[in-house]
Amino acid sequence: MSPEARTLARTFDALAPRERETLAAFAAFLAARAAAPPLAPVVTLRPEGEGVLQAVRRLKQSYPMLARRPLMQPVGALVSAHMLDGRPAAETIDALEALFAACYREHMAASGGGP
Repeated sequence: MSPEARTLARTFDALAPRERETLAAFAAFLAARAAAPPLAPVVTLRPEGEGVLQAVRRLKQSYPMLARRPLMQPVGALVSAHMLDGRPAAETIDALEALFAACYREHMAASGGGP
């Protein structure tokens, strides 16, 4: 038994029956929360005439489970290619959607939730 488990057992033994029930319920809550599947994306369809910046907002809302920091550079590069180099909006949004979907697949694979 680990030192933490021994400490927890001693603490549990020192509690009154009602507090033991509370501690057991809290432990069950923590175990269930840890085993909960990762959030699934709520992908909304691209609205007619959507701009690139609106697409970025929509995708960030669709994939709230993704860390934003790793997305900053590739999203910034795509937005820059659209705004500075004239890349067509539809093509840029297609690339953004593919980027977010790929990042979600990586997130699921890293969390043990899928391929």
